[in-house]
Amino acid sequence: VILLIKEYKIRFSLKAEYVKDVLKFGAPLVPYSIGTLIITSSDKYFLKTMEGLAILGIYTVGYSMGQIIIFIASAIDTSISPKIYNRLGRFEAEVAEELVRYIYVYMIFLVVIAVLVTFAAPYILRFWVGRDFQAASQFVLWICFGNIAFALYRVFSQFIQYSKKTYLLTLSALITAPLAGLAIYVLIKLNGPIGAAQGVFAGYTIFCLIAWGFVQKLYPMPWLKIFWRGKGSVAS
Repeated sequence: VILLIKEYKIRFSLKAEYVKDVLKFGAPLVPYSIGTLIITSSDKYFLKTMEGLAILGIYTVGYSMGQIIIFIASAIDTSISPKIYNRLGRFEAEVAEELVRYIYVYMIFLVVIAVLVTFAAPYILRFWVGRDFQAASQFVLWICFGNIAFALYRVFSQFIQYSKKTYLLTLSALITAPLAGLAIYVLIKLNGPIGAAQGVFAGYTIFCLIAWGFVQKLYPMPWLKIFWRGKGSVAS
């Protein structure tokens, strides 16, 4: 770096406008990260506290199976993100319909994968970890569908990031964190260990719906009217 500076006489300068934009975009992501950490770790904390380490170990195995949804979703996100940003750059009624169709297809695809993983889980676990952890399969359904909600949240977060209103991500995380924690605690109390997985589903669903609400304000899209062509262009 030093050689490049000397050779090409590179000069560095800071513009207040750029610094302001960076802080406006990045600063809200600090509390967002804390809120997200609470959302993603509350299930393990309450399960360990309320049910013990042995149950937590079994739960972790089932949770790992459910993470297959996130692995697949991450690969899709990486390939499709540039296209989403491109569409948002010329957002109009036709583009809104295209984005809605994509999200519906994406959701249906993940649901199919989740069903397949859920049915396959007992057989995979039998060979993967043995009969001692066979009970882990009971958690897979709820974790898979919770991760579908989280995957959809991640799609909606791209819309918010493009708008540069990252404070909305922070707001969604800070609203969801206590609600998710409460749901997990109450459901473990009511249903035992399976309540942790049900709480994950509830928490991620809340996270997703809050983000969807913000996105609908920023980029109104025809989530229902897309099924009835000709009755409107962009509506909720």
